[in-house]
Amino acid sequence: MPFLRGHHLICLNFFKGEGYSKEFVEALFSVLSSEKFTISEGFDDVCKACPGWQGLQKGCSTYGEDYIRRIDSLALSLLKFKPGDKVSWNEVRERLKSTIGNWKKEVCSDCEWVRVCSESQEWREWK
Repeated sequence: MPFLRGHHLICLNFFKGEGYSKEFVEALFSVLSSEKFTISEGFDDVCKACPGWQGLQKGCSTYGEDYIRRIDSLALSLLKFKPGDKVSWNEVRERLKSTIGNWKKEVCSDCEWVRVCSESQEWREWK
């Protein structure tokens, strides 16, 4: 059962395989194919495959670990999950439908991937 950190619970719902190396895309689709996963605090199975991951001492070099931890915390708060919870994609999506508006306002306006996400039907329908 894979481990996922807070913001990956939200962002992977809109992942389409764009803009990353073949190896990283394959790792993400592998995580997405799991029915259930465990919520982690910090480093997860996506980080493990990410070319921007600089190890446990430094964290995410792409966005900075402080920022990533802040949005992880926001994601878990919005979705009402905590580290150690074992959840399914269906549970995440059901909760996300009513909280995505807050996420968009707080996180997505500054995200380089907002164009990709905004092309999905769920992005347009979920409030």
